[in-house]
Amino acid sequence: MGEETSIIGTVLSVVFQNEENGYAVLRLAAENGAEVTATGTFPNIGLGEEVILTGCWVTHPTYGEQFATEAFERRLP
Repeated sequence: MGEETSIIGTVLSVVFQNEENGYAVLRLAAENGAEVTATGTFPNIGLGEEVILTGCWVTHPTYGEQFATEAFERRLP
């Protein structure tokens, strides 16, 4: 696991979601303009929501670089 960091972004799409436990794979538009894949538990997450994610970067053997989210909060307008 890498160093803990935070990213801020807007949810572009929900690639996968497990309704039972809230685990999801998200595509985000990060503030720096990059598209980011984030994994973690995001109950009731919706498209267009702005979120602040805390976690670390990991490299998945199949899917490549992802942000493994340990905590998240919705950013209020």
